[in-house]
Amino acid sequence: MADSNLDKLSARGQSVWIDYLSRDLLETGELKRMMKEDAVVGVTSNPTIFQKAISSGDAYDEQLKEVLQRQDDPKEIFLELSSRDVDAATDLRLARERLAVLSLLSERAAARADTAADAPTWLTEGVADFVGRPVSATPPPALSRRLPSDAELAAAGPDRSAAYDRAWSFATYVADTYGVDGLRALYVRACGHGHPDFATAVREALGAELPAVLTGWQR
Repeated sequence: MADSNLDKLSARGQSVWIDYLSRDLLETGELKRMMKEDAVVGVTSNPTIFQKAISSGDAYDEQLKEVLQRQDDPKEIFLELSSRDVDAATDLRLARERLAVLSLLSERAAARADTAADAPTWLTEGVADFVGRPVSATPPPALSRRLPSDAELAAAGPDRSAAYDRAWSFATYVADTYGVDGLRALYVRACGHGHPDFATAVREALGAELPAVLTGWQR
């Protein structure tokens, strides 16, 4: 099969995203097809996009009836319905590449209103980079395996770029090892209001001690 224009665009380093996510797109296999044939590496979803998806058919009716028995908060209803789509999209893999899904992390876990002023910037930026970087992105060969500091992210020069790379690498490792839900839980525990120290947040969110997590990341 000849390369599509989107394949050619991807070959030039441009990440191909679609600004839409729906259950039909997932259940019919259309999203998987676009990943395979059209070089799609990411999708976005937000309440406006989701409203269009839910109003265009009956794919959400059964789950919506169940959720309405427990919830009456529109935001929580949206999060419960959309999280199933986000999880399904995140689980899609082409070879070993992850489909980036810009939705639930940015809607809830990464919302600035839910983030403490003294939250570790390196983790908030690492999670944002995990969501936004192309799935084919790889760390530089010389990338060291120590956690970055907020000071490094604030400093100008090559050390800042390397710190961002390490923050992204750590967030990616957590997501690949403990799942996107694990990364989300770590973000909420480590960056939310009243958060504990990072080692405690890791233990409570991931059920593992920080040295063990770092050892796994550093391999």
